[in-house]
Formats: sequence, structure tokens, C-alpha cells
Amino acid sequence: MDERTAGCVCIYRNTLLPWSETFILEQARSLRRWRPLLAGRSRVAGGLDLAGLDVAVGAAGGWLPGAMLARLPWLGIPPAVLTRAIAERRPRLVHAHFGRDAVSAAAIARRLRLPLVTTIHGWELGQPIDRRTPVHALHDRLVWRSMRALFARPEASWIAVSAHVAAALAGLGAQRQRIHVLPIGVDLARFAPTGADPIPGRILFVGRLVPIKGCDVLLRALARLATTGRAPAVHLRIAGDGPERAALTALATQLGLTVTMLGRLDPAQVRAELAQADLLCVPSRVIGGLAEAFGIAFAEAQAMGVPVVSTATGGIPEAVADGETGLLVPPDDPESLAGAIARLVCDRGLRATMSAAAVSRTARQHGLAACTATLEDLYDRTAGEEAAWE
Repeated sequence: MDERTAGCVCIYRNTLLPWSETFILEQARSLRRWRPLLAGRSRVAGGLDLAGLDVAVGAAGGWLPGAMLARLPWLGIPPAVLTRAIAERRPRLVHAHFGRDAVSAAAIARRLRLPLVTTIHGWELGQPIDRRTPVHALHDRLVWRSMRALFARPEASWIAVSAHVAAALAGLGAQRQRIHVLPIGVDLARFAPTGADPIPGRILFVGRLVPIKGCDVLLRALARLATTGRAPAVHLRIAGDGPERAALTALATQLGLTVTMLGRLDPAQVRAELAQADLLCVPSRVIGGLAEAFGIAFAEAQAMGVPVVSTATGGIPEAVADGETGLLVPPDDPESLAGAIARLVCDRGLRATMSAAAVSRTARQHGLAACTATLEDLYDRTAGEEAAWE
């Protein structure tokens, strides 16, 4: 019997749950006073294992064909099957992840007269337009317009994963008093130092292989180190997959680098890689005004005592204390990145000092249990608010 007494929270994502979104799953599992219901329009093939959690999945219903309704969330018509399934659990509020999903979640919250909380993870604050067809482009523009309209609603509150994201939210019109800065947090029991020595010179990249992550800059930085001999032999292991994989593999060959492409890893495999890494390097860049919102991979690495080399962009300076738990350099600067990597690889005393500081700082600021307790306090306050949705 579930002894959590605060009530049920409907955690909403249009699709449940892509393999890269372990942070949503871990946050849901870490709730102690609130009972999570994961709800969405569909399940992702090959997605995360949701065993042990209450899950509601419902195709669109009502008077519109399902496929049409799925493409027209701005109409404010919730899928009837899903809405009924959620209503049966009697949630006290809806918690959506990502701004676009908030548009669909708001339709459900409005129908059930529930307050809405949305975690903004960063990338959705730009306006990426899918231009494959005029219909796709119109869809994206209308979803964006609907998301912006939610900023003015008194029934909607917003969780920003960093102060950087909070400032962007306010700049787009969200009410400052309804913005709360709260990172997801790291499970300190699972992401903990192993006590084993790292492999000197082993550099780990963790993330999707997309341009904003800057893996190409990392490859060029390592080519500079190989040419100048400023550091002992280093070896890069890339954990992740994405549309840039083939291009990055070709670039590594062109630069004469030997790189291990690990592909997509599960959390246990990521922890095993971090346990042997000398440092984590994800040199994210800014593209079209979009920047890294926080970077949960940075917090996970530091929790295990792995220093980080990255860039001073977006919310990264909130995740990594420059000069204390890692080194931050300007984006798109292979030379500066090479220098930072060489400094950490060559100065073992500095590496050890930053490792200890990283563990301590992450425990103080980014522990999952503490972050989730703060989230549940926000649930308590929000659930008590009136949600008229008029």
C-alpha cells in the first residue's frame, strides 16, 4: 500500500519516456510525500522502463481524429481517454516537463480545474521551427504562441532548472513571482566516488551528438594537444548518439585521432565510464540564442569526483564552479579548451583538489533528495491554489 499522503501529482510528458530523460524518471521515483502518476499521449518504443510506477497513456479522443488532435494541441481540447484515466487517479495538480508539453498539459489541467507546474529545461525557450512542410511550420508556430500565452495564466507556475533559464523565462513574459529556480538533482547514492584511481588522460564526453554540445570543438582541441605535445597521451571516449555521429567520426579520422565511440549508454554504464575518467568535457556552444540550461551530466560527474572542462555559457557556470570544481573557457575556442584540458591532465594535484571540491559542492547544492524535497514543498503550495482556468 502506498503510504504517501500528500496526494497524487500527474507528471506529464507527451511521450513517455525517451532514453535520454532519466532525470524525469529519477525525480518521479524520488518523491516521498507525493504519489506520482506518469501520463502522456504515447509510450516511446525502446524508451525508459517505467516498471513500478502508475502510468496513464491515452490516444486522442473526442470528436476529432486522433492523429489530427495530436498535431493540434493549441486547440485546447484534451484527449478524452487520457483525461478520464488521469481524473480517475484524482490528482491535485499537473506537473509538465518542457514548454511544448505544457500546452497539452494545460488542456488537461483546464478540464480538471487543476493548477499546472511546468519544468523548463532550456531548449524550448527558443523557437525551433520544423520547416519540413508548411503544416509542420504552422504547427510549431502555434504551439510556441500557445506556450507564450500560458506565461500570463495565474494557474501556471514555472520551474527553471537554472537562474539562466529563469531570466530567459522572465524575458519572455512569465510572471517573476511564479518562477522558481530548482535543478533536478543527482542521486548521490548512485553517483558517488568509487575510490578507484582514474585512468590518466582518459577524457569522457557524455551527451547527444548534436551541434550545440560542441563535440567537434573537443576533437579539434585534442588534435592541438597531439600536435604540440602539451599533455601526455590522452584518449577520448564519446558516450552518446545523435545526428552528428557520422560527421564526428569522419572529423576524428581527418584529424588523425583515435576515438572510442561508445554509443548510447544506460545510467549504470555512464557511471562505470565516469569511474575511470580523468575529466568530463562537454564544450557546449550557443546556437541561435540557445545555450546549455544547466547540464545534469556535469552534476553527475562532479558527484563522482570527476572535474569538468566546459564553456562559460548558459547555465553551465551554475553547475560548474570555474577554478574550483572544473575549468570553463569561451565557446568555440579549441585553443583555450586544449589549454584547460592540458592543465588538468598534467597537474595531478590540481585534479585531486578539484575532485574533492566537486564532490562536496554537489552534495551541498545538487543532491536529488534535497532538490525533490523542495519540489514537494512547491507542490504543497501550488495544490492549495485556486485553478479557475476561465
